[in-house]
Amino acid sequence: EVFGLGRIFRTRTGLFAEGQKTTLTSNSLIDFGNNETVGGGVGGNLILPIMPKLLDFQASVLGGRGIGQYGAAQFADVTLNQFGDPSPIPMVQTLTGLVAHANPALDFYAYGGYERAFQDTFALGNTFVGYGSPLDNNTGCNIENSNKFSSALTCAGVNKDVWQLTGGLWDKVYMGKHGTVSLGLQYSYTQRELFDGFNSFGGARAPIADDNMVFAAVRYYPF
Repeated sequence: EVFGLGRIFRTRTGLFAEGQKTTLTSNSLIDFGNNETVGGGVGGNLILPIMPKLLDFQASVLGGRGIGQYGAAQFADVTLNQFGDPSPIPMVQTLTGLVAHANPALDFYAYGGYERAFQDTFALGNTFVGYGSPLDNNTGCNIENSNKFSSALTCAGVNKDVWQLTGGLWDKVYMGKHGTVSLGLQYSYTQRELFDGFNSFGGARAPIADDNMVFAAVRYYPF
């Protein structure tokens, strides 16, 4: 299947001059007004039986602007430009996977997902506003309780990408007149990377964090 989506974003900011927008640094506020912009994206999904009743392939992709909340990682949808107008953040989301049906009661699966946002910044004086500024202070990233040591040790960076690899199984241990009981076991590895930001110790810094997780589940289906 192929699909598209559309979204409308609105902010309410000060108006600084009749019929003319100036940057947020201006102090000549005269009124307030609404600012609107549109976002959206296009995508597609595919389920392909590579070996009918034995092995299925799945893939999906979505790309566009302002689509962050449509992904599992829940990226931001929108940022603000130097005038206070909403600016939908460009990004892409992908997922691929395989499901193997070993027998009528046992399924194995493996998936890989990747979500990536792209820089959306605007010059404002001697700095940048928007999403993914290279001037974000990442000095305190990867330092636990960094504010305890210095208020300058902050982690201001925002999400650049998040990806995950996962695999597991579902086993129907009971199928009868009283319903179905399934046992599940899953492992996943997830990595998150922020945009580059300055580091007071020298050079740019793009902090990375990862996580290993194991899940177990029991499901009962009465019908």
